[in-house]
Amino acid sequence: VNRYHAFHMSEAIITEYGPPRAFITDLTPHLEALTLDGYLFPWGVGSQCLRSLTLRWNHGMGSPTYTIINVLDSLRGMPALEKLEMTGNLPDPDPDPNHSLKFIEDQKTVPALRLTDVRLHHFNKPCWVLLALLDTPPSATIVIDAKEGGAFGQLSVELVEKAISRHFQRYHRPEYKELTIWQTSSTSLSVTLSSDS
Repeated sequence: VNRYHAFHMSEAIITEYGPPRAFITDLTPHLEALTLDGYLFPWGVGSQCLRSLTLRWNHGMGSPTYTIINVLDSLRGMPALEKLEMTGNLPDPDPDPNHSLKFIEDQKTVPALRLTDVRLHHFNKPCWVLLALLDTPPSATIVIDAKEGGAFGQLSVELVEKAISRHFQRYHRPEYKELTIWQTSSTSLSVTLSSDS
């Protein structure tokens, strides 16, 4: 049996939106690192061995075929994940900000106890919903570059407050030593949490 430790896909290798679910479950179940640049991850499946997942989708406003529930299910199926970087790969939980708040309340967290590096670059609601639901170690570095756009709507202060509050409530003593918040012409709110000083 071939054991693939790392795999990088560029647009020259596959067509359509990306690899099928069987690619993760059957063809490369021992994958430790995966980068998809210009293709979507087949959300809904996980990989027990995957330690690094880098996804860059710059062809529109997110996944046309998957739901936020599929994303959460996949992340639950990746217990070894240490690094997660996602650019434009998150589907919107719901166009109504009030529904996003209820969605956060109704969902169980995703245990990600080895996930020490999280970088999310996307529209507002999916980033904040994922932050609220990821149960990372208290020393994880988290970078969020959230921007406004289309159906994802403008920045919801209530959603950001809920996401950060829920994230911090899981820790008796968070190890964060640095918090950076900034805004640029392309982001409505960016946040970095780090245990490095």
